[in-house]
Amino acid sequence: HATLARRVARFVARREKPEPPEVLAFVDELCTSGGYYAACAADAIVAAPCAMVGSVGVITRGFGFHRAIRRDGVERRVLAAGAAKAGLDPYLPRTRPAVARERRIPE
Repeated sequence: HATLARRVARFVARREKPEPPEVLAFVDELCTSGGYYAACAADAIVAAPCAMVGSVGVITRGFGFHRAIRRDGVERRVLAAGAAKAGLDPYLPRTRPAVARERRIPE
């Protein structure tokens, strides 16, 4: 859904802005996360009085298993297309560059 929201937001933001029509985002019940992202590209957001509108935040959770697999002699194997493809891998120790890269994603 995030990819679709990004595409809608880019489409609305890039359009020519003739007077009128104006692009309005209408919210009946819920407009959070990707929906809010896309709605923000509109000229205005019109919401029902009881609608929930806004960003709900982003969270990433995980576990660090690197010590346990080393202790138990488990061999880790990964095949990835890019250096940053796996993100914060729970089977490797955290590195400053990986943490910094993951923190930029929700922004």
